[in-house]
Amino acid sequence: MPLYKFECADCSHKFEELVLSSNERPDCPECKSDKVDKQLSLVATPVVNSGAAPCGAPSPGKCNSGFG
Repeated sequence: MPLYKFECADCSHKFEELVLSSNERPDCPECKSDKVDKQLSLVATPVVNSGAAPCGAPSPGKCNSGFG
């Protein structure tokens, strides 16, 4: 079951819910309204490493990570 993010149109409560299908709309757990909107969920994508150390790794001059 996929995890979707929703926002209630009545009380603006934001919540996540496991649903069986993408068309299913759960009731708001805060106010019990059925007027909820599915929110855009951002997905992390892998970054192609060009051979350089990733930002945050001790590698002088590659990023502003505080190292070097």
